[in-house]
Amino acid sequence: MNEAGIIIGATSTVSACLDDANAASLKGQAFEAIFNFDSKRLVNVPERMLSMPGNYGPAVSLAIALPKTVTPQRASKPLPPSPVRKRRLPPSLQQLATGSYSMAAACRRAQEMLENTAMLHLERETGTGKSALVAALLQNDAPDAALFNVDCATLGDCDADKDHLRMVIEQARVVSAMPYSNGAPTTLVFDNVDELPRASQAELRRCLNEMEEHRHKGDDHGQDSRLRVVSRSRKPLIDAVNAGHFRDDLFYLLTGSKVFLPPLRMREHPEVLAQALCAQLTGRTVTFSAEAKDALCRLPFYGNVREMRGVLRNALATAQGNRINLLDLQQSAIAAPLSTDIPAPANLVPVYDERSMILDALSNSRWNVSEAARMLGMGRATINRKLKLY
Repeated sequence: MNEAGIIIGATSTVSACLDDANAASLKGQAFEAIFNFDSKRLVNVPERMLSMPGNYGPAVSLAIALPKTVTPQRASKPLPPSPVRKRRLPPSLQQLATGSYSMAAACRRAQEMLENTAMLHLERETGTGKSALVAALLQNDAPDAALFNVDCATLGDCDADKDHLRMVIEQARVVSAMPYSNGAPTTLVFDNVDELPRASQAELRRCLNEMEEHRHKGDDHGQDSRLRVVSRSRKPLIDAVNAGHFRDDLFYLLTGSKVFLPPLRMREHPEVLAQALCAQLTGRTVTFSAEAKDALCRLPFYGNVREMRGVLRNALATAQGNRINLLDLQQSAIAAPLSTDIPAPANLVPVYDERSMILDALSNSRWNVSEAARMLGMGRATINRKLKLY
């Protein structure tokens, strides 16, 4: 597997674990979705065999194989330095990056930015996982650390809201300097920072300026040495600056450590993420027909992961067994874009021939012809004629 938890190779022996499934078909799919088992448990205990309950028959034993240590022979020339290997993402970040190398890279960059600069700004449209990424970063880093969350969209231009923001910032700075924090960093999260009122932007700028001064002085015991600032925005913050709604000096302070999260339509394998989401929703392995898998790759999903989860939840409600076909997706997918800024791509759903559509409708209705006819908007005589035709 790679860092995103995607299977990149399998031997023929694995077929016995999956009811004689083709090992080659596993390539590109999520390990957790196929085996319903967290691979991180194997990495943590590589010397021990772990049992995974099987859907049919006995349990399957899993283990990880590590290379044995070999004593190097004496060489006359020094060995070249080993290439620097990328750190493996924690399990929670691996889950966010399922089916996407670009999302895995964004998660890794966000982790490094927060650790090294104590600042992080996340941008992208709704549903791309900004809140989930912040929660995963904080949980992996310091689950018991203090957290102060401010939704800038709820603040107004009045003095009371400005005083409230000042009070939250001061509380975070005081808590970060307390000895009982045991060195755990305190985090200030500003959600919808592009909607922060103009009157409150000066207060935030003053706080960030003082934090920068402490870091440049190298004062490890300063008041802000353990204070981190995370900001999120659905729209590009530069647009608010160009429109005159956001201070340019605050923009440069916030976006020094900026990370863009790729939308779902730009990720490499959305069908792998869909399979993992179905496993979370149902607790079992769900498969897709070829037409449904193709549609998952073509649908724009302007609501991103949030929209895909809703579409899959509705599709699972009508699907029969553990298989989703294109008809299930067509009845629940959102076809209209939520934003006029994003052009709708042509041919969202592939051509669906009538024979496959009738078969899917009959499968969904357990071969109740009358129910399948109602589902397709056909008369009973018409669908009976189609049955004979095909």
